Amino acid sequence: MERYDVIIVGGGLAGITCGIELAKARYNVLILEKASHMGGRTSSWDFNGMAVDAGFHRVIGYYKHFPKLLHQAGINLNDIVVWEEKLDVLSPKHKHVTTFGVAPFHGPIKILRAMLGNNKSISPKAKLSLMPFFKNGLHEFKVDPKKLDQTSILDFAREHGVHEDAIHLFIEAMCRGIFFTPSKDFSAYVFFGILAPAPQRFYKMRIGSYLGGMSDVMIGPLVDYLENLGGEVALNQGVERLLVEGEEVVGVDLGHDKFYAEQVVLSTDIGAAQNIISQSPLDQINFYSLLKLPTLPAISVQIELTEPVLEHDRTTFAPGTVLGSFSEQSRSTFRQSKGRLSVMLVSTEELEVLTDKELIELIYKEADEIGISMRNKVIDYRVVRHSDKFYSVAPGHDLLRPSQNTVVPGLTLAGDYTKQPYLSTMEGAVLSGEIASENVINALRESQ
Repeated sequence: MERYDVIIVGGGLAGITCGIELAKARYNVLILEKASHMGGRTSSWDFNGMAVDAGFHRVIGYYKHFPKLLHQAGINLNDIVVWEEKLDVLSPKHKHVTTFGVAPFHGPIKILRAMLGNNKSISPKAKLSLMPFFKNGLHEFKVDPKKLDQTSILDFAREHGVHEDAIHLFIEAMCRGIFFTPSKDFSAYVFFGILAPAPQRFYKMRIGSYLGGMSDVMIGPLVDYLENLGGEVALNQGVERLLVEGEEVVGVDLGHDKFYAEQVVLSTDIGAAQNIISQSPLDQINFYSLLKLPTLPAISVQIELTEPVLEHDRTTFAPGTVLGSFSEQSRSTFRQSKGRLSVMLVSTEELEVLTDKELIELIYKEADEIGISMRNKVIDYRVVRHSDKFYSVAPGHDLLRPSQNTVVPGLTLAGDYTKQPYLSTMEGAVLSGEIASENVINALRESQ
């Protein structure tokens, strides 16, 4: 029976990052992935004859850890993404596009035009109402984050006198577009946490769209790099529980097989982590916050079309509809397609019970309301459902996010739900993997 230095459960971005760091330190590493492909929520695959991504992903220009990871593997971020300097907002309340600049250094004219323009949608007075909101919110984020996490961003905005048009076209659009959650259910701490890194790295601010499927342009090369360092990967290997001797985790049980290691890193999505912990012979009180942290369902719909339905491949938000965020992607990620619309739906707890056909009909209806007619252009579509892969960003939940380090010897956590400042993002996943690898290396050195 082969014994590993480290077993990593879950081959998403956090697990891959952790594996690379440990393999670089010359430890014997095995990643066990339940799916038939690596990457988790940052993967792409063939879904019954149609190429799909796991979701609608964007790179934010202020990321630091994520680009460094790619650079290690010889991947130049600028080669795999196209940078967007604007985003659009479409709303049933306004029959025209509201465009915001998002790149103050790379596209200052676009920022200025957005500030001075869009007056049909949002008045100068409404824009000015956002200034004290941002100032006070970012201040409270630094000085009293616990208090900020107890209120919704909608309540915070109204307490600080934000005009209703600004709430609708900016705050509501961001909440629904980024974490597919209405502003009334969105923690003010999380909202300002998304924005907090931007002032220090404003010159980096842009939004990047992938130039190909994520498995092709990113995950595949990262896994190749991991394996070249000596790391091992095993697909279609779902872990049922952790193996425990005394009070120490010593390996994993797959049901049909067992693997042993000095250290185990649980690097699955939050729902799988909760299930594995609850099925393991561990004192559950040690994982109280993890097990209590609510999850958030997500639904992505990818639609193949006879032609593009939007003029630009650009991130678009649609407050007031179930279309949280979407983009035409036939000129970027899915260049083999004549037209491709990728959509992340909002209020997904309510939509989970709908069939795929009911969902696509709802999308047709609400797309019509914002001026996008696609019903007669649809060739095919796929619905990608994530029932419990995200943690809830509702008020009061951030305090429940667990540390990567646990009180149980031999066990470390990794994943964007764990405690780190970049929340549920690719940057957060990478940073969590780096922190987890540091904890594991320290534990292995102490045991020698």
